[in-house]
Amino acid sequence: MEEAKGRGLTVAIAPSLNVRDVSINRNRPPFDNPRVVEALRYAFDRGEFIRTVTAGLATVSHQPFPAGNAAFDASVEKLWGYDPDKARALLREAGYPPGKLAIEIAVNPVMNDGLPELVQAQLARVGVKSTLRIVPPGSSTWQSEVYIAKRPALALDGTIGRESPVQNLLATYGPEGIMNLSGPYAAPAFLQALDAVRRTPTSDPAYAARLHAAVRAGVEQSPSNYLYSEPWIVGARAGVKNLNILPSQIRWEGVTVQ
Repeated sequence: MEEAKGRGLTVAIAPSLNVRDVSINRNRPPFDNPRVVEALRYAFDRGEFIRTVTAGLATVSHQPFPAGNAAFDASVEKLWGYDPDKARALLREAGYPPGKLAIEIAVNPVMNDGLPELVQAQLARVGVKSTLRIVPPGSSTWQSEVYIAKRPALALDGTIGRESPVQNLLATYGPEGIMNLSGPYAAPAFLQALDAVRRTPTSDPAYAARLHAAVRAGVEQSPSNYLYSEPWIVGARAGVKNLNILPSQIRWEGVTVQ
């Protein structure tokens, strides 16, 4: 950003639906142990991710919706906080004293520059050893291994671009969700809450409460941990006018070049 500004570019920062997460597969050990899943709820210092990976521009998020989005449920942000002592205690209860648990982290280098090493460092602070396995670049490779085969126990990923909250919830938590690493698992309580949203017109006064209930149910039933929401950052020459930056995507309608 600073280099772009120094070269005379105009830098626009706008809200986005881009949220990063640590995807966890409850069907693979050690995450078939609920204590290990719960331990990682407290293992990640989201503030450090924001300061180090995003230069302070992101915001903390424990869900696939950023603050300000109609689906964002504020109560979710109070469920868990950074508590490495509690994470270590839960791991001991699960049979993993410091240094005993080792996991592999699947990494897409195109998407996760700088993030994997910090995840690895934070896991080490709670006594978890880890190795990084690079999934070769190319969406077809990542999609085949992570989104379709669900092979990793833990992968670094994120969601973006789904303006429909129901579609976003299905993609991240649904039984056939492309980013539900634990698929086909989806808790009945979550599916029931999502069905209640589908049956409710968006104009109904009850819609917002039912949507937030579905978001919370999805977060609570999933072992994955969302970390932070990133804004769009676009640098352009002064002659580029009317940037059309939507939360879900950047479009060209209305953009002009003088």
